Amino acid sequence: MQSDTHVNALSEAFFGQLALYSVAHFCVDFACGALVAGMVWPSDYAYAGVILYNGLAFAGQMPLGIWADKFNRNALVAAMGCALVFLGLIAGLCLPEVILISVILAGVGNAFFHLGGGIDVLNSSGERLGPLGIFVSPGALGLFLGISLAPGDLTEALLPMILNVLCAVGILIYQLKVFHSLKSQNEPLSFALQKPKGMGLCLYALLGLFLVVALRSYVGFALSFSWKTGVWVTVLTVALVAGKRLGGLLSDWIGLQKTAIATLAIAALAFLFPDVPAMGTLAVLFFNMTMPMTLWALTRIMSGARGFAFGTLTCALYVGWLPIAFKWAPKLQMGAPFAVLTIVSLALLIPALAACPKGSPK
Repeated sequence: MQSDTHVNALSEAFFGQLALYSVAHFCVDFACGALVAGMVWPSDYAYAGVILYNGLAFAGQMPLGIWADKFNRNALVAAMGCALVFLGLIAGLCLPEVILISVILAGVGNAFFHLGGGIDVLNSSGERLGPLGIFVSPGALGLFLGISLAPGDLTEALLPMILNVLCAVGILIYQLKVFHSLKSQNEPLSFALQKPKGMGLCLYALLGLFLVVALRSYVGFALSFSWKTGVWVTVLTVALVAGKRLGGLLSDWIGLQKTAIATLAIAALAFLFPDVPAMGTLAVLFFNMTMPMTLWALTRIMSGARGFAFGTLTCALYVGWLPIAFKWAPKLQMGAPFAVLTIVSLALLIPALAACPKGSPK
């Protein structure tokens, strides 16, 4: 009976932590979206500022993940991230002539938060993907609303500033009250790969998962539905958020490979009808369900460096965005090209999932 009580207490502690990190994820991306849209983009350094911010916030997680794994204070790292985002907003308001200071603070803060919260969720979720989807999904909604806010003065910026301070304090209080220490349960830092099916397939899985995420990022930024105006912008954002959340839950229910095949097949079919809003919405919904799968799979292979693995995939998001930002790739016609890219994503993902160590969901 005592053992069951202990397990229940741990479960309650984990779900409380997950809820807190999910809310904080919304607040951090809400503030960062508001900062970029309201302070960086109107400045003389708009283009450089956005590239630098994304580089720090996404690609920066890869090297910072090594430090976070070793530091082993995940809640403190996440709280520091919230605080840095707050300082970034302050800097943007007080020193608009040197907006790059604000960009650096917010970019590094965003990276810190994602690593601290992400590693804790990965450590606690075990074989389940559902918690990963729950943690990852609120960010897209926060970013959308933050960009919509685009504050230009202190009054408009107060809400994201206050939210991030509350999140930083709340994360630290919860960690100390429930877990009684700032120290986390990270595994000792190790870059040893879990390779139950041989080094060759393991290395393919690493490359395949990176490419799947980069491709998902590229497709997301390349989409240009002709009807994406008014209420449909909100509908597509909700589909994006729901896809990331449902992907993890569905994987726990029927298994990773079945979920990958079903969701990407439906997405490919839906992409063939880009002029129909309902089909475009379904395409976005199902295409984004692979997010928790790729994250879970890579951290299974690199279980001794979960922060680095997390950062590797956020770096892939940055890589997928670069061709759009610099206009390196030709503009794709809507319809069949996106369906083909979805099938390519599926072809890369299935062997990568098959290379994961045993113990994966179903």
